[in-house]
Amino acid sequence: RLPTNYGKNYREKFKAAYDDLARRNRISLVESLLETVEEKRELFQSDGIHPNQQAQAILLDNVLPGLAPLLRN
Repeated sequence: RLPTNYGKNYREKFKAAYDDLARRNRISLVESLLETVEEKRELFQSDGIHPNQQAQAILLDNVLPGLAPLLRN
């Protein structure tokens, strides 16, 4: 998912494109890398866009469930 500042229409089209790619290619899709981070401003760099060092462990937790099965092979 994209942050809300991209606007609803663009965000919906972006999500639909990635949902379609994941489905057609039978690959895992991380719904939101920033889930549980996006509302905590203290976890972002001064630009307010990029997560900081403290956010990295949370981002890993968001990605690992979809990535772990691929790492076992």
